[in-house]
Amino acid sequence: MKFITIFAVLFLTIPIEVNGASCEEMAATGYCLNSMFRKIMCENCATQCDALGGSAACTSPTKSSACSDQATNCES
Repeated sequence: MKFITIFAVLFLTIPIEVNGASCEEMAATGYCLNSMFRKIMCENCATQCDALGGSAACTSPTKSSACSDQATNCES
């Protein structure tokens, strides 16, 4: 019975909380960073998550040929 109660609470309250919220609202309240919602936020609201920047961003930076790695502790 305890499992059914926990299951009901999880799967009935989450959709109610998300229902009607815009991508902007959800991104602003931390859904882009929340591991439970991150995948779906990046699929549906990537622009808003990317606008937050940092670890909330969904897109990874692309490599540029304009820079190169340099190390001073290598033999060659």
